[in-house]
Formats: sequence, structure tokens, C-alpha cells
Amino acid sequence: MIFNSVPFFLFFAVVAPLYWLVPTRFSWVVLVGANAYFYLQGEWQAAAVLGLVIVVGYLSGRAMEGKEKKEERKKAMWAGVVINLLVLLSFKVSGFAIPLGLSFYGLATVSYTIDCYRGWMKPEPHLGHFASFVSFFPLVLSGPIERAPRLLKQLKEAHHFDEARVVNGLLLFAWGLFKKAVVADRLSPFAKAVFDHPEGQPGWLLLFGTALACLQLYADFSGYSDMAIGIAKALGLDVMENFKRPFLAASIEDLWGKRWHLALTGWMKDYVFNPVSYLMRRQPAKRRHLIILLVFFLTGLWHGAEARYLVWGLINGVFVLVHVLSAEWRKKVVLKLGLDKVPRLHRVASTLFTVTLFGLGAIVFLAHNFGDAVVIYSHLFSGWGALSVAALKTTLLESNGPVAFGLAMLSLGLLFAVELAEEQLGSLRAYFAARPIWIRWPAYYALLITILLLGVFQRAEFIYQQF
Repeated sequence: MIFNSVPFFLFFAVVAPLYWLVPTRFSWVVLVGANAYFYLQGEWQAAAVLGLVIVVGYLSGRAMEGKEKKEERKKAMWAGVVINLLVLLSFKVSGFAIPLGLSFYGLATVSYTIDCYRGWMKPEPHLGHFASFVSFFPLVLSGPIERAPRLLKQLKEAHHFDEARVVNGLLLFAWGLFKKAVVADRLSPFAKAVFDHPEGQPGWLLLFGTALACLQLYADFSGYSDMAIGIAKALGLDVMENFKRPFLAASIEDLWGKRWHLALTGWMKDYVFNPVSYLMRRQPAKRRHLIILLVFFLTGLWHGAEARYLVWGLINGVFVLVHVLSAEWRKKVVLKLGLDKVPRLHRVASTLFTVTLFGLGAIVFLAHNFGDAVVIYSHLFSGWGALSVAALKTTLLESNGPVAFGLAMLSLGLLFAVELAEEQLGSLRAYFAARPIWIRWPAYYALLITILLLGVFQRAEFIYQQF
């Protein structure tokens, strides 16, 4: 079951009132039932893997219960972490289809086990509450990867219907639906036209197709995240933000550290980067910097054991590492060019450079296979002499239509108009919530009408469900 479908709307219309109406002590029953129904709309075999991960995480936590010293908790922690990571890695490297959401709920369970070991939280004694956390239906398929100390606590607290909160959540869901149906699914055929047949395409068209594919990926994945966070918010639950306008980042470090897939990068920071940095604290700084490459290698591996994902991770690791190591040199360049005196120009130039780096690194991720990625990279600087509309017409317009192309560009313009406004003003949802009703509700209806008029509503899966 996917969010952008009528069955999900009907499902949520039943689940939400039940969740608000039942006493708090029974809310886990509603959630576990809803989670099971939601998840079992996919592959039945995957449910056994989800059940295994829940049981292993629960038992490892219970085995640590009451043990005050870390040494006493270590065996149980390692057992839980190793088993669940082996389950995840076995599907990543075997070539078998990955059970829906395993990459997301698997890491959430591993972090729960480690948090119990560290003493950051007490092990959850109630299997129902723990199962409702791991299998929470808004997050189970594609995240965000929420932490147990934050979400488990909320799942056990008293919940009451709050109209303003529900409206806020549904608005965020609608904005995520806009990103998915109006932006991502309209860009999809044009990005596909370039990446399906990269051979013989001029370099400028390959770059343009890469830009469209990056924007499609962002709109699709951040759209899912917004919808998931909005659903949770409508149920009275706060879930971490996963994207924060990444294509307005001022540096590659800013993009990865504060704006893109924050749940995964935060997880890698807390459970890989920081522990390894501590173990290597007496090593020379140059050697410690290599931890950045380890983190990005594992980020690539999290997406899959294919060479293109591993290379993509290492490319971005190199980008971030060079950015960190070149800090002093970049300051000197900025001063020498006088960019410090024109901060807006400096910011625009930095953002364009950052987005270009990210896009070039993303080619190996977006290509259908490693061979296609090599073809694209090797042809990026060829064919620029014939910069005409012929290739654009042949590859994009004739197969998909100029009207569809115009609507796709319009949808992008609307997306970035909102993102630029939010970069300056903060959340537009909060802005309109504070406006009078005669301003607020016309804006809400305008968003819904735009989705209905411009949206693509064929049953399109979300890109990150494949991971």
C-alpha cells in the first residue's frame, strides 16, 4: 500500500479515528493491527523478516534489563546488533529482493539496541509497544529512520485529538503529495528518456537529464518523507525532519550534514562516525579524516552492494573530505576574489558549485548500471558544439510532449518558489496557520486544486522503497 493511493486514504480514514478514540493503554493494539495490515499489503514473505527483526531487538533489549554495568549488557547488545545487521547484509549482498523497509526498520532496531546498551534509554518491556515502534506504518517502508528514545516515548503517552495539529499534519502530507505527484512523477519520463538511452546523447543533454533525475529523486524521496511525517503528526506524534531544502545548500558538507537524508546521515554520525572517532582519538588527524570515507562507503553499501552505490558513496566521501581539508585555502580564495564583500553572490556561486558536485556524483547512482554511468561520464564533454533544440526535441519532447514538458518545468518552478520562501521565512505552514481564516483556507484549497489539476496519479511506487 502506498501513500498516493485511494486504498491508503481509506485505510487512514479508519485508523486515525480509532487511534484517537481508544484509551491510551490500548493504542498499541490499534497501531500493531494497522501496521500489520499496512505491511501485509506487500510481500507476505517480508512479514517474517520484519517479525524476526522485532523479536531479536526485543529479546536483546530484555536481556540487558536490570544490568547496571555496560560489561553486563555487552553480550546481549552484540547479539542483537550482529543478528539484525547480518539479516540486512544477507539481502544486500545476496541479490535476493530486499524485504520492504528492511533498510529502514533494521537500522532503527539496531540503534534501539545500542541505545539500551549505552544507557540512553531503558529497554522496552512491552512487546506490543516495541512492535508498534519498529513497524510504525508511516515509517516502515522508507523512513525516516526514527530513534526509539524519541518515538517509543510518544507512542506510550496519552494522545488526544488536536484539530490544529491534525490540519498541520495533513498539510505536510499534501505538500509531500505535491512533490510526488506534481513534481517527481512529471519529471520521471523526461529523466528516463535520457538515462534509458545515454549512448549518442550530447553532453549538454546528459547534464540536463542528470539535473532532472536528481530533482525527481529529491521530490520523490522528500515527498515520501513529508507524507510520512505528516501522517505521524496527524496522529499526534513528532518525527524527525529528513530533508531541509538540500539544493539551496552552501557547501557539500552543508548538504550532507544538515539538509539531505538527515535520518541516515544522523544515524551514521551517532553509530559509526562518533564511536570510530573515539577509538581513533589518539591517531593523527589525517588518519582520523579517513573515517569520513568509511561513513560514506557504508552509506553506499546501505543502498546496495552494487559497485555503483559503493562508488557513489566514496565519491561523496571524497567531496566532503576535500571540503574539510581545504577550509583554509578556500578562505584565502574568497578574500583574494573579494567574494566576502558580496555575500549574496558568494552564496549563489557556492550553491551552484555544490549542486553541480552533487549532480556529478549522483550520475553513478542514477544510472541503470555501472556501464551506463561510464558512458555518461565519458560523454559529458562531447557534443556541445551542436547545442540545438534538435536533440531536446528528439529525446524529450517528441516522446513525451511539449505540454507535459512545460507542466514539469512549471511544477519545478512552484517547488523552488516555496523552498526559497521557506529558506527566508521558515515554515509556510506555520506562516499560514497564523493568518486569518479568509487567507489561510484559500491557500490550503489552492494547494489541493494544484495537486488535482497537475498531479500524475498512476500507481507509481516511491523510488526509495527499492532500498
